[in-house]
Amino acid sequence: MADMLIFILEASRALELLSSSNTHNTNELVPKLLSEELGESYLKSIMANQSEETVKALILLNKIDLLSNEELVKIKQMEQRYPSVCAVSCIDGTGMQKFLNVLSERIKEL
Repeated sequence: MADMLIFILEASRALELLSSSNTHNTNELVPKLLSEELGESYLKSIMANQSEETVKALILLNKIDLLSNEELVKIKQMEQRYPSVCAVSCIDGTGMQKFLNVLSERIKEL
């Protein structure tokens, strides 16, 4: 049983997944991204015996340094709308402090 799950996706892949769906509900974002990326059966296996409400999940969108300005705006909007999403660049460090702050707060909630 996991207290918290952290999923790391390339930011460009997250944009592809979201543009191909009609997900506008915050509660649907995390399951949608994860089921599309990991596969529904794998997601169910790691979430076995847990409800979505009890699992703290973070989605870390990496490689934002490779995005166009237009894509970066969409990622920033996603971050503002969904508290479970953090966007970072491991190359230049953009967004890392915010991610560490969010992670720290989530750990305190456990």
